[in-house]
Amino acid sequence: MKAIVVGGGVSGLMASWALARSGFKVAIVDGRRFHGLDATTLTAGIVTPLMPPPFAQIALESLRIYERHFPEACERYKLAWISLQRPCEREILALLRRHGVVGETLEGPGIFDLAGFNLVLREGETLAEASTLVVDSGLLRSHVLSDSGVELVEGLASKVDCEGRVMVEPGSRVLKGDVVVLATGAWTLGTLAGLQPLPRLRMYKCEAVFMRTAPYKGHGGRAALVDDVLDFYVLVRGGEALVGDGAYVEVGSPEEAANPEPATVEALSEKLLARIPGSSEWRVYKAYSAPCSSCEDTRPLVGPLSGCERVVLFTGFNGVGVSLAPALSYALARHLTSGSPIPGEVSSLRDIEDLGLRPPEPTRLCDLEVLPG
Repeated sequence: MKAIVVGGGVSGLMASWALARSGFKVAIVDGRRFHGLDATTLTAGIVTPLMPPPFAQIALESLRIYERHFPEACERYKLAWISLQRPCEREILALLRRHGVVGETLEGPGIFDLAGFNLVLREGETLAEASTLVVDSGLLRSHVLSDSGVELVEGLASKVDCEGRVMVEPGSRVLKGDVVVLATGAWTLGTLAGLQPLPRLRMYKCEAVFMRTAPYKGHGGRAALVDDVLDFYVLVRGGEALVGDGAYVEVGSPEEAANPEPATVEALSEKLLARIPGSSEWRVYKAYSAPCSSCEDTRPLVGPLSGCERVVLFTGFNGVGVSLAPALSYALARHLTSGSPIPGEVSSLRDIEDLGLRPPEPTRLCDLEVLPG
């Protein structure tokens, strides 16, 4: 059995790896666009800390997969997690505590030193200490391509049909598979002729900034902050920080997502200063922006494409692919080899409802206190 995976980001890599382990001969078609910057060239991917319970369970399973099969691509970080302790968040906190992920919990107001950060907490806010995993997706890519027998086909998939044929540009090369896995974003799905109707995916900017900091000396020089109140995250390693947030800027093409919004950089600096007063000394040296996509109900799309027996979806992860794709790739492989059902909360055949959330991430479902499934 041959599988062709369209898309070489984290979700495509994990789908390829799981299918190869299940006996498929796998080829990844990867276009390498957007100025060479994509999910496989940055260190990213906080595994958990805040997702509705079904997603948190998937993320915990993914964490175990990384530790068992890709230890060289992972690093442990001490994590400071700030939340409001809504019912959904309390449930997640209890779940993570049972799994040994979360330790000490502090309540505001006050100034607290945790994970190497001096953090300002306001009334009603909770600070939890956790252990998290950060995945270097570049090393992950190298491992999958070198050790699992997965073939890399460099080029852009310009057309996919329901017979399992993929046309690759340049050169109009045609690949044929028993199954085609679409693990790419809305920008490519929207150009693939013959696959209608396509699921409702939105395309928007994923933005982050890189900053110079004073050398961080705690916990092996590594730490992370996830602030689900002000809505931003920080990864610190040595004298460098990667900072991102949940800004939602919808775009109509990948080219529109190539340039960071100046307002995003300014907003991140303001959030940092409000939470970490010492960040006034941090200096931005690079801003990053790339296209991301998400389904209207915020959940990934995994499973058959309606009306196309040989085509399946593994997309819509919207920045949480590092957390969810490893475990869901096993579910996809079981579905293709034995007919096992895809979990209902991520099934591509589910009814899709526009929840109107900005940004459209699974983590934001807590804002509505709505649990999937």
